[in-house]
Amino acid sequence: MEYLKKGGMHLVLASALLFLIGMFCYESFFLWPLGIVILSSIKSLRTQGKHAAKPLKKPIFLILASVYIFYFLAFLFTRSLKTYINPRYSFYDFLQPHVFVLSALSVIFNIYNNLAVAILPIIVFPLKVAENIYMAGPLINYINRGNNWFVYSMGGLFSLIVAALFVYLYKKRYVEEWKIIVYFLFLLTAEPYIIFFCRLLDNALGYCLSEFRYQYIPNAFIILTVAFIIERFVKPSRRRKKLIFAFLALIFFLNIVCIHRVMNIYNYHLSGLQRMISSIKRGIGQGYINSSNRLYIDEDLPDYLPHLCWNIEMGELFIPNGNYKWMFSEKEMENFTDAPQNARWVISKENFGVIDKSQESLSGKGRKINTIRDKYYITPGKDYVYIELGYRYRREGRHDRERRMFEKALELNPRNEEARGELYRCQSKGTALF
Repeated sequence: MEYLKKGGMHLVLASALLFLIGMFCYESFFLWPLGIVILSSIKSLRTQGKHAAKPLKKPIFLILASVYIFYFLAFLFTRSLKTYINPRYSFYDFLQPHVFVLSALSVIFNIYNNLAVAILPIIVFPLKVAENIYMAGPLINYINRGNNWFVYSMGGLFSLIVAALFVYLYKKRYVEEWKIIVYFLFLLTAEPYIIFFCRLLDNALGYCLSEFRYQYIPNAFIILTVAFIIERFVKPSRRRKKLIFAFLALIFFLNIVCIHRVMNIYNYHLSGLQRMISSIKRGIGQGYINSSNRLYIDEDLPDYLPHLCWNIEMGELFIPNGNYKWMFSEKEMENFTDAPQNARWVISKENFGVIDKSQESLSGKGRKINTIRDKYYITPGKDYVYIELGYRYRREGRHDRERRMFEKALELNPRNEEARGELYRCQSKGTALF
């Protein structure tokens, strides 16, 4: 925008550099550089004078060519370092025409999350609580039951409505306004489009629509778009402005209430983990947990805590040795041991505080949390996470881990017949547990 106003090749190079930095930080910004094509067509951004008469094709080409050439070279270089595991999908999986279309319709429907949820956030309650907190509510739950047709049909309908509005604005000679709205909508949809396009290859559609983190950037541009439309087209009187501010104040209040409810969920589910970490830090600080009197943290301790305390899939795949002790510094790690016979202290599975190992039998082993259901809609599915991991290890040929996953699923839920059947299948094949 500064280049359009003042000119200067240094601004062109700065734009390319900033785009590259943003794309390297987060791949979902991949399409955003194309937005300069729309910006360059907005005449009001170009000042009068000698610079305003200069053609824009060369700087636009220079920015886009340098950004995407360097980005692809960096992409190929990082993949050639052999630091990545073999991809689950081939390049051609991303070239299927229906994936492009369905991703676009899903992103357009996702504007529902940006508008409806921002105005009335209570509609996504009760939230789904698993290894993370997800939006739920009647509509998303309906989609999660396999009703993707609703998303695609409503996305198509919304596309037609937006196209009709653009035709109306163009015929009314609101050309500049039309371009600005197109620019905002491009940034609003281009960022989640990359996410949806990749995620829909291995995730259910409802997952994309229920992730809070996927809504942050689209929400920002929804606010900008609505503010621009009100300022340019509505031009409210003083009385109408008061009504608008009163309506916004109500929305703001509802969002604060719902955010407070989310904070309560985190506090409720992380209280045991918080008690454990503070108890360990206090023991190390006061000196009774030391290199001579070490602490042992049982590897199955996460099974006694709610979902939010431990991402089972990530923890199982990427933290094969140890668990919560990795939260401490290298020096503090000297106070831990991996061998229970060498420990003086353990973690109580009743109240998650540090106790003497001799008291462990008195404290009991607590209750493994799996099928809790309360007002926060806790997902009763730790056992199913382990089953999915078991299938994954089977595909990778890691049969020792495969059997262990089915065993853990059965420990958490003895009534899970799928886990029982798969475990029997492992045993019938003679799978050994190392």
